[in-house]
Amino acid sequence: AHLPRLLKAMKDDPDGEVRTYAADAVGKMCPAPTDPDAAKDEYAAAAVADLAAALADEDKRVRMNAALALLRLKKRARPAIPA
Repeated sequence: AHLPRLLKAMKDDPDGEVRTYAADAVGKMCPAPTDPDAAKDEYAAAAVADLAAALADEDKRVRMNAALALLRLKKRARPAIPA
């Protein structure tokens, strides 16, 4: 329920600090290794494109947190490779 609002804040908030914290929260919400694959797939489908876009953010902290979030998604983050 919180993921869409966090993704919106990560993309659209004018405050770099808010975008940074949102990107960090998105990364921390990544399903744990013990969660079912379906949960990971659903999460990745919702988040990967926005995380990939955040790799171009003007704030380096946002870029770093987006990269860490994608790292946690492992192979599910493949659509973000071009970014």
